[in-house]
Parts: sequence; structure tokens; C-alpha cells
Amino acid sequence: MNHKQKCVLMFLLLGSGVAQAQTLVMKDLGNGFQGAASVDLAWVHTDNYFYQPKGTGTVPETSANGYFVRPNMLIDRDFGAASFKVRVAGEYSDFDLPQAFENAYETQNLDGNIAGSLDWRLGTRNRVNLLGEFRHSHDAFGAITARPAPNPATKAETDKWDQTFLSGTWRLG
Repeated sequence: MNHKQKCVLMFLLLGSGVAQAQTLVMKDLGNGFQGAASVDLAWVHTDNYFYQPKGTGTVPETSANGYFVRPNMLIDRDFGAASFKVRVAGEYSDFDLPQAFENAYETQNLDGNIAGSLDWRLGTRNRVNLLGEFRHSHDAFGAITARPAPNPATKAETDKWDQTFLSGTWRLG
């Protein structure tokens, strides 16, 4: 990566960090519910799609262009002594690999997650907080592992995974 490419990459990273830091504008949905929705679109270029070290690896360094579509929705409700939030987010990505790799590797991915929280104030000194999240995602090719194609007629797949997180807290004081 030359100096110009590094500067462009730094500019894009800093710019995307600022864009991600913006908060969603909540709209009144009626009956005390508030909600917000957004869709982020991004185009990306990588000069090493398979994350191979220079001069090593079974697959040569390969450039690819791709895009991401990331819908995001948040619903919030405050009941006075209790409040809850639900967030649903997704990500669809697709990369355009050279023809030699396009037929051998899966280049499209659909990921998503749903998360919720309940904050219940039981008085001036008691509070219960419950959190939960389910996430479906994948590892990037070469970053961790990828399953090879079982036969030449099928594509190699990225490792897909599901993650569930549950948490509960009771605070006194």
C-alpha cells in the first residue's frame, strides 16, 4: 500500500468513525413508543481479500471491490419506572472477485442481530437490568478459517456462527 492509498484509507476510517458516532433521531410512534431507522451503504476495496501474508499462503493476494448494506432499527419505550429498548440490525455484503475465484468462493454474506434491554427501577435504591442479544455473523476469508469446498462443483464457505448473550443485574444502593 503506497502513501496515497494510506492517506485515503485513513481519511475514510476517520470519516466513517464520525458518521457512526451520529445518533439516530427518534420519532414518536404513538402509545409512548419511539423509533428510528437507518440504512448505511458502503463501497469498499481491498487489495488482500483472503488476508494472506505477502509471498505466502495457498491463495495469492487478490484485490476485490464490494459493497455493504446495513439496515438498523431501534424501538424505545419508557414506562416511568421501567424502560425497554429493542435494536434490530442487519448487514448484506457482496464482493466482486476475479473470475478465477468467483466460482470457488462464497462472496455474499447476510448477517444480523437483535438486542433488547429492560431497565426496571423498583424504588429509589433498587434497579434491575436485563440484557439480551442474538447475533448471526461470519468470519472473513483467511482472517480465521474458511471451510474448503467439499467438491469442485460447490463454493468454499466462510465460517458462519451464532452468538447469544444474556445478562441480568440487580443493584441495591
